[in-house]
Amino acid sequence: MIAFTFPPVIANLWFREILNPMETVGAVVHAAFFIATVVLLGVSGPRVPDSQVWNNLTVGTSGWTLPGVTFGLGLLPAAFSTAGMDGVLHMSKEVKNSRRNVPIAMTSAVIANSIIQWITMVVVCYRLGDPKIIAAAPGGTTIIAVYMQATNSKAVTTVFIVAQLITLFVSLFNIL
Repeated sequence: MIAFTFPPVIANLWFREILNPMETVGAVVHAAFFIATVVLLGVSGPRVPDSQVWNNLTVGTSGWTLPGVTFGLGLLPAAFSTAGMDGVLHMSKEVKNSRRNVPIAMTSAVIANSIIQWITMVVVCYRLGDPKIIAAAPGGTTIIAVYMQATNSKAVTTVFIVAQLITLFVSLFNIL
């Protein structure tokens, strides 16, 4: 974890000139990855019934048996996509008309990422495939199992996971 966060910390302290290009790369990969994920999972892989997506809360497979705890823990990954919004606040002294523009930027980031994440998760939920395969996937690798079931290709799955890791890595530059 320290090795993963070390480059963003160093960049924020001593190499600030690379932050804008890194954020641009992250934004492009983020947008492209979102579109590619929705298209790929929207058309390929096993589709689960509507009732499994909207009426089913699976508990116990992660080791947590209380539905409220399971639901709350499931929200943690979703919260990560909105964690970087306070980066704008830290730079508010450099923003023109900050009293107006900073809240707009923060709110827009949260709203846009929440919409993108909701759409992505609905598509992913419809393409979960066999729940036993997903539940048996080691912690943190369930999305890999979803892509593998949808594409049947290690190469395509690897490309999508690398794109996701790039997006997460670049977000650390803002978060930290």
